[in-house]
Amino acid sequence: MKGESSLNSEIVERLDRSLEPDPAMQLAEVFRPILSDLDAADRVKMIKLITDAVEILQKRQPKRPRRATSGKSRQR
Repeated sequence: MKGESSLNSEIVERLDRSLEPDPAMQLAEVFRPILSDLDAADRVKMIKLITDAVEILQKRQPKRPRRATSGKSRQR
């Protein structure tokens, strides 16, 4: 079938990514003990500060180019 190879490639790519270590989980492991030592109010403040810092860093990152598409819309 036409397109079957590209679908298989996409599935394999997604599976490969799902098997890689998740950087978000690594960050969670670092912050978990710090956050658990804080009281509820300070925990909320800390999460807000971390979120703000991440948003600032995202603004500084150059935009990644979009992946090229074939121009055809996917039909299911």
